[in-house]
Amino acid sequence: MLVHGCSQAMALDFFHGFAIRYGGSVSRSRKIVRPFSTSLKLFYAASMNLIERGLRAETAYPGLRQLTQKFYTAVRGKGPPPISAEDVMAVAVARDAIRTRFKPDF
Repeated sequence: MLVHGCSQAMALDFFHGFAIRYGGSVSRSRKIVRPFSTSLKLFYAASMNLIERGLRAETAYPGLRQLTQKFYTAVRGKGPPPISAEDVMAVAVARDAIRTRFKPDF
């Protein structure tokens, strides 16, 4: 997912659990260098993420183990739900707004 700001952008990789930022300035040399700098940023972010996940013994899906533990704790009645009702509603409202704005054909 690419998120654009006024003078820069950020690529979010939810599957792997990291993000990289792109600067907003434009020049001929930056256009030439950007694919290489982006590749290096992705390599660095993915490497750091992999190392951190390895140290936590988290082999797949960053945060899944913690989310599952919180879910089962809530199911047993020993803790709050892992996702608050307010967050669930905020996501639902945002989803409805996106669907209304873009009106998909499905």
